[in-house]
Amino acid sequence: MRAVICGAGIAGLALAQRLDAFGWDVVVLERAPVPRAQGYMVDFFGAGYDAAEIMGILPRLRDLGYGIEEASFMDEDGRRRGGLKYAHFAKSTQGRLLSIMRPDLEGALRESLSNRVVIRFGMSLTHIADRGDAVSITLTDGSVLDSDLLVGADGIHSTVRGLVFGPERQYLRHLGFHTAAFTFDDPEIHTQVRERFCLTDTVDRQMGFYGLRDGRVAVFAVHRTPDRTLPTDVRSAARAEYGTLGWLVPRALAQCPPPPRCTTTRAPRSRCRDGAGAGSYSSETPAKQCHCSQVKEPH
Repeated sequence: MRAVICGAGIAGLALAQRLDAFGWDVVVLERAPVPRAQGYMVDFFGAGYDAAEIMGILPRLRDLGYGIEEASFMDEDGRRRGGLKYAHFAKSTQGRLLSIMRPDLEGALRESLSNRVVIRFGMSLTHIADRGDAVSITLTDGSVLDSDLLVGADGIHSTVRGLVFGPERQYLRHLGFHTAAFTFDDPEIHTQVRERFCLTDTVDRQMGFYGLRDGRVAVFAVHRTPDRTLPTDVRSAARAEYGTLGWLVPRALAQCPPPPRCTTTRAPRSRCRDGAGAGSYSSETPAKQCHCSQVKEPH
C-alpha cells in the first residue's frame, strides 16, 4: 500500500512515521525547498505528548525542549505585573509537559523516519484523479504518482483540500487575529528573558519574548483585526501594530529583518483525508526569519 502525504509539517511527518511502521510505502511532498526554520514555541502536553511517547520520540523531544520557569506579564516600563509558574501548570499534567520550538519538533519527527520514507522538498501537486481504488496525483514537475491514499497535511491554505473539495472560502472562518514571529540576536534582551516567557501586559495586541539556547531571542506577536488580508510588508506592519507597546518592543521591532522574499501557500473529492494545519506568509534571510499569519479556523 502506498500513501502520498502532502505537507512535511508536524501532522504529515507524524503520519508518515506511523504508516511506515505499519508497512506502508510513504512519499511526503513538501512545497518548501528546505525545512522551514521559522516557528513558535509550543507547549506540548495532552494527546500530543501521549502520541510522542507511543512513537518513541519523547526522549528526543525532552532533549530539545526548554525549561521555562514562568510566563511573566510585563508593563511598558518592564515591571512584572503577574505571572504563571510553569511548575503549577506541569503539576496539572502530572509532569507530562514540555516546551519546544516548532522547528525542533519537526526536526525530531524527521529524524525518527526510516530510510524507507521519501521526502520530496520543493514539490507540490497540480491535479488529483480519483480512480475508485486508487488516486493519481500530478506533481508540479509534471510527473504522476499513483497512490492508495492521499493525505492533505499541507496547511490551512491546503492545495489538496482546494483540489478535492473546492475553494477554501467554503471551509475557513477568520477568527479576528493576525500573528507574527521572528528571531534576532541581542545578548542584553536574551539575559532579561531567558528561562521565562515574557509577555506584554496589554489588551487587543500582545508581544512575547523568550531566549533560545543558541543565544537568539524569539518573538511572538498577536493582535486583533477584522482584516483578512495579510500585509505585503511584514516588518512595516509589525512596527505599525506594536510600536507603541513600550518595554523591549521598540528595540525588538528595530531588529525585525526586512522581507527580501514574501510568499504564501495559495488558497486553493473520495480517498482523501484533510489534515490541514496553519498557513503563513514568510520571509527568510540566512540568519533571521520573519513571518505573519492569519488565525483562521476550518469549518
